[in-house]
Amino acid sequence: MRPRPSWRRATRRLASSKAGREVARIAGAILRPLSERSPARTSRLVPSPHGPCSPCVRRRSQRRRQRRARRLRRRQHLGAHAHPEVSMHTPSLAEYMKHIDRGDWEGVGELMLSSANKLAKIGADFLICPDNTIHQALRHVEPLSPLPWLHIAEVVAEHAVERGFRRLGLTGTRWLVESEIYPEKLAARGLEWVRPNADERDEMSRVILEELVYGVFRPEAAACFQRVMSRMRDDGCDAIVLGCTEIPLIMSDASSPLPTLDSTRLLARAALRRAVRAL
Repeated sequence: MRPRPSWRRATRRLASSKAGREVARIAGAILRPLSERSPARTSRLVPSPHGPCSPCVRRRSQRRRQRRARRLRRRQHLGAHAHPEVSMHTPSLAEYMKHIDRGDWEGVGELMLSSANKLAKIGADFLICPDNTIHQALRHVEPLSPLPWLHIAEVVAEHAVERGFRRLGLTGTRWLVESEIYPEKLAARGLEWVRPNADERDEMSRVILEELVYGVFRPEAAACFQRVMSRMRDDGCDAIVLGCTEIPLIMSDASSPLPTLDSTRLLARAALRRAVRAL
């Protein structure tokens, strides 16, 4: 039998009384190696629904090979260690939440437009917003924007068509999944979609805003998203949109019952492709 890690032996000796158990819990959090507290370990606590030889696993292997080929092509085009110039501006999330909480999307748009003007002045060629939710304000921004924007839902819809998906499940904050951000762009591509129900929306938003944005990664949070995704699979979905920057911290193809579309990653790749074409 393998010996217990030293931090486990130390905390086990403390747990002989109620007070000792509380001390053991705190001590374990302090003594536990960082590698055992990482989000990657949390995700491994949720069993994968795919076997090692399943079609999904084979598709992931194929996509890894495709990613390696893309990276090689980029290096050949740009040169070693090269990438397009990247500039970022963002107000505090608290400033955005003041407007979002009261449904003031024009106010959200003013914050986005302020960032757009600052980035245009320092030489940006185009703009992206990796936040799905505030795309709801983009209709107020684009007519006044000094630069064009890549729309995150258009990028996801295009990728879904390329991969042959037909019916997508939407996950994200309640503001996102109740909006038309994705339905409009998916419908334009002939795609169907399924929204979370009211209880699912509230719980997903709670996990995102009260846990993930603070760096809290719990197995129960991943299990919550798995339940939603399983229900969407039963409703005929063949892929899931990860429609929030934080969701990929706990969910991926490895832990989802369906293939996932990481909207933030897809937007970043689309921005890179556009920037490289301009070089």
